[in-house]
Amino acid sequence: MKTHSSWLAAMLSLSASLGVVAETVPQGGLALIETGRTDLVAANLDDLRLPVTDSGAVIVPVHMDSQPGETRITLDFADGSRMMHSVDVQARTFAEERLQIANQRHVEPNSEDLERYAREAALQKKVYSSFSELSALPFPMVQPTHGRYSGKFGVRRFFNDQPRGAHSGLDIAAPTGTSIIAPAAGTVALTGDFFFNGKLVMIDHGAGIVSMLCHMSEVVAEEGQQVEQGDLVGRVGATGRVTGPHVHWTLSIGGVRVDPEIALDLPL
Repeated sequence: MKTHSSWLAAMLSLSASLGVVAETVPQGGLALIETGRTDLVAANLDDLRLPVTDSGAVIVPVHMDSQPGETRITLDFADGSRMMHSVDVQARTFAEERLQIANQRHVEPNSEDLERYAREAALQKKVYSSFSELSALPFPMVQPTHGRYSGKFGVRRFFNDQPRGAHSGLDIAAPTGTSIIAPAAGTVALTGDFFFNGKLVMIDHGAGIVSMLCHMSEVVAEEGQQVEQGDLVGRVGATGRVTGPHVHWTLSIGGVRVDPEIALDLPL
């Protein structure tokens, strides 16, 4: 089994018993379940609809704040049968990071800024909540640019000594103008210049799997464009709330933010 940054992506074969508790999956991680049944029609984690492929593979996202312990997945098949499977969520310790932001409005937005943010957040939420059919999982993904990891997933952040939410993606520092590529194939669902995220591209990979790439100096891709893994979509910049040029990569599955590093090692 492959690993990345010491965290395991649980790759499971369920040919015999679907009731066995899986290997532990860290908070913010992914569980890849291969049921071996092509008649799998749906999979759910509580109210969350999970991505399912024609081959019977299921991706289970684990929220960074999920309670440690057993979580159960419902698997529904074309013949009307239903099976349950369990994944054991492992607690993960996230570091703290303190950053100094030059633009104080990016720390304490005024009312106009907040109204703009609300409009932009609604546009992003619409993309994150989309769900289309998926013939094959978009893994393994590739890094959107080459560079130093300057901000890890899940880090608890303080901006100008004020506490803010946990970091929901992976930051990769690179010189301004460096190419940013699509981590996997998909449809460009949204582009724009947003208050916090700067110039961004959101790519819908299918079945609720979405990449958001932020802080670009230039957006190259256009909304509605079909992109393949490795296609140029933009260039590294320092737009929005930043301390220097980098690309922020958020990976979301069904609206659940997960660690993009793990997606680099998941098999097709």
